[in-house]
Amino acid sequence: MAFPILPWFQRQMTVERIDQHFARHSYRMILGLEVVPDFSQIRAALLLTAGRGKYLRATHSIADQSDVPQTLANELRSLRRDNSNSTKPPSDGVALYYDLAEHQANLVQRLKAQAGKYVERILAISVMDPGIWTTDFDGRMFYRSACDAVRLAELTGINVIDGYPQADLYAGGTACPLAGLPLWLQFADRSTPCAEVTTLVADLTHDLECWGLPGSDGADDWLPTISWRRFAGDSSSVDQPTNNIPTDREVDTEVGQIVGFARDLQNRVEPNLPIGQVIFLGTNQRADRVLDRLRHRWPSDWEPAMMLRVAPDAEPRKTNPELESGPSVVQATMPGLPSPGLREPGPAAVGFSGLISGLLGMLHIDQIPANLPHLTGASGMRVLGRLTPGRLSAWRHLLVNMTDTQSPVMRLKDAI
Repeated sequence: MAFPILPWFQRQMTVERIDQHFARHSYRMILGLEVVPDFSQIRAALLLTAGRGKYLRATHSIADQSDVPQTLANELRSLRRDNSNSTKPPSDGVALYYDLAEHQANLVQRLKAQAGKYVERILAISVMDPGIWTTDFDGRMFYRSACDAVRLAELTGINVIDGYPQADLYAGGTACPLAGLPLWLQFADRSTPCAEVTTLVADLTHDLECWGLPGSDGADDWLPTISWRRFAGDSSSVDQPTNNIPTDREVDTEVGQIVGFARDLQNRVEPNLPIGQVIFLGTNQRADRVLDRLRHRWPSDWEPAMMLRVAPDAEPRKTNPELESGPSVVQATMPGLPSPGLREPGPAAVGFSGLISGLLGMLHIDQIPANLPHLTGASGMRVLGRLTPGRLSAWRHLLVNMTDTQSPVMRLKDAI
């Protein structure tokens, strides 16, 4: 099945015309891959992106996932647990990473098949994984990626980018959170000539995380201040999104936390950038119930907000006519609706994680610092990730793409 190359893709268009449009626009492809926190699954998304640097945005996504054998997952969890209780640098699990790379490569091959003849345009595989963490007696944190990047590049022939937390850690940060800039690129209002709203993102895929993404028309020197707060809770149902129903009390608690974050955010943003849209990340019943409850608790003295639940395989859902006076509620796919012919991506929870990883990889390719020092505590902005070459043709293609990138405008302090 052909990958949907452009938003206006039509079945009757010839291959030559698609090639011409592809050549005239800065569309690029990357494969985002994430290992879930308990090592039980690998989730991935093949992304088509437009723009570069702070103008980057994913337009299309094909997602897939694969289970990690239980024995291997248990050994990786045991390795991480043993290291977390140690005061020494992370010990090696070379054989385990080697085996994990084979399962990652199998998933990559399935997604490569979806790219058709454009498979050679995939710039890199961007990998995020739980890694192995430990803290020494001085409180210094160490991180080692669980990705065998050389093995993965050898099996797939594609360049690999991984190890995103390390640069922020060595700059004095906590390497958490790292999703802020990708979320801002994908979901913030960047209308021209003037952005009009602030976006609130509620990530319900793990513990509740709230993000405040101020709008920007792209004329700023760099980024507006992104807000973030994590509300710790029971995330045991994270990887079983369709089988766990939260209680009314849990839903009310999370709705109250979102409203509280929204009030703080409303007080900080510029008056001409009110909260105009609330985006829920997650496709489970938890996200559905929180969204429905929030409609009734949205402060009446605020501007009405568009509320969307973002899911790779969702269909638009009409707003309840009885609620037309309140915030509009729409269920939508990822921005840049898929073209006809995009296959169903499988289980509902798949795809979002690959989006974050893929955009982080593109930021590395564009040589854009992706950490947020005001949230992580790092001493400055850093380009995140490390790059491992694939086969020679893929490596040369990536180098050409990287040399076409123009350096972004930055404050002198960050540039130094």
